[in-house]
Amino acid sequence: MGLAGRLTVSLIAALLVVFGLLGGSLVLNLSHHLVMQAQEEAQTVARQSAQLASNGGVKGQHLSLNDPGMIAAAEGRSTLYLQVSQGNNIVQRSSDLGRAILPIQPLSPRLLYWAHIPLWGSSAPLMTLPRGRVVLAWAPIWQQGHKIGEIEAAVSLRGTLNAIQTVGQGLLVVGITALVLASLVSALLVYRSYSRVRWLKNAVAQIRSGNDLAQRLNIEGPRDEVYDLAQAFNHMVNQLDESFQRQRLVVAHASHQLRTPIATAIGYANMLRNWGQSEPDLVAEGLEVIHEQLERLHRTIEAILKLAETDEAKDLKTEAIVLKSYLATWVLSQTIPVELDGQPNVTVRFHPDMFAELLNIFGENARRYGGGRPQLRIHWVLDDTTSRVILTLTDNGPGFPADLLPHLFHPFVKHTESPGSGLGLALARTIVERHGGRIFAANSPQGGAQITIVLPQLAS
Repeated sequence: MGLAGRLTVSLIAALLVVFGLLGGSLVLNLSHHLVMQAQEEAQTVARQSAQLASNGGVKGQHLSLNDPGMIAAAEGRSTLYLQVSQGNNIVQRSSDLGRAILPIQPLSPRLLYWAHIPLWGSSAPLMTLPRGRVVLAWAPIWQQGHKIGEIEAAVSLRGTLNAIQTVGQGLLVVGITALVLASLVSALLVYRSYSRVRWLKNAVAQIRSGNDLAQRLNIEGPRDEVYDLAQAFNHMVNQLDESFQRQRLVVAHASHQLRTPIATAIGYANMLRNWGQSEPDLVAEGLEVIHEQLERLHRTIEAILKLAETDEAKDLKTEAIVLKSYLATWVLSQTIPVELDGQPNVTVRFHPDMFAELLNIFGENARRYGGGRPQLRIHWVLDDTTSRVILTLTDNGPGFPADLLPHLFHPFVKHTESPGSGLGLALARTIVERHGGRIFAANSPQGGAQITIVLPQLAS
């Protein structure tokens, strides 16, 4: 059963429970009211009949125990039975009782049953006569301060049970009708609500069947849970698409970057194997080229591995880093002059080793492209309006080629004459973004390449 079917069944089950509780409560309250009404009627008739034989009687009337007037009220009423007793002897009783005898001693209250169903709350003195169940009442007869007899009254519950049956049948018919209508309405509402889920499922299935991560869900309709789910799905597909695109780009460029030094090294190795013994001058040249290509291959592999490790890192163990003191320590490990300029006590949260790796990338670029006197200037400031730290690194080289600026942070993007692998800035971007920051590249107005990093300020 699908989600729509389960929702519909759940709604119908809930309606059944609610209707059962309401219907059962109504039947129980009705039975209690009718039984208490019948018991009150029996008690009233018993008291009035007892007064007829008691001192004073009723309105001056005074009857003996065997006088037919004692049970005259019950004659001709199919719902009322009277009996006059004296001690353990029955003096007279209603003709409708036939051979039945009403109990002389009061009975304990019992529950009334309807179709073998106990009607809770209908507890009263009950007994069963040939004509059906009755509720009982007793009243003593007093003369000159002595009890001379007793009146036993019984009121038939046939009308009560018929009324309960009629109400039960009516509730059943109304309940079935209401349940059918409610089920249809519920099914319609669930179907209309579930239509958006079906739309989402079909749209996802189309993307999956086509293996096209460039497709996105066209989000329409109210801003409900399905809308949020579709947005989350689009965001997930965006991240997957970007990740796959980066992987394809890395693999495509890596294959070229790795193939070139390997092919060059193999070519010179073959040359040394064929002519190295006869031409000793080729040995030094060949070994130098092979060593150079292997170094290039080593740098490329190390950069690719670092890029992959940084991109796949899940839990970064970051620490609070005070920029001024950290950078002052880092400068001591550099071989080129580094000028520091920034506010004191500015703190960011960063992985210490990754922060060092990030700075080393820009330090190496400044050393490599800074000409005869390479140097690096690092400036930082806390933007009070955004509570973010702006870190600017500027070298004194020729700057970035204008045509490469939009693509600098992509893997293997570099100048044709650059000896590097083209992975340094891509690795820098990955490190910065993994720490919640952003990175930008530009050429400084005073000359040289300029990198701007925006990082969250550590909350104090």
